[in-house]
Amino acid sequence: LLPAEDYAAPQLLGARVCATGLSISLRARAAADVATLGGVFDDVLSKRTTHLLVQLRKGDQAAVEALLGSGGPSKLLWARRAGVRVLDVGWLAECLAQCHTPSAAAVSYHRHLR
Repeated sequence: LLPAEDYAAPQLLGARVCATGLSISLRARAAADVATLGGVFDDVLSKRTTHLLVQLRKGDQAAVEALLGSGGPSKLLWARRAGVRVLDVGWLAECLAQCHTPSAAAVSYHRHLR
């Protein structure tokens, strides 16, 4: 028998990913990683967006919550209001390394910021 993993759907199949606050090089890397994982990377946040990537460091959760409370960056605020999953860009690296979509709650600073 052949391994089932060889026939699994790409991890981000059907996902439409946008980013905010990333450097040009990190944004390019994120776009390539999203494509590798079967998703679509889009520079425009829209109603079809499923994930918004941000760059956080450990301990930045409070800073993000403060930004959201003060109006914060428009993409981040709109995403939160629209129910878009907001995740640290490191989540993509985990997806690639683990060959599956890890739970956003599995790593505290990668958690969903709703």
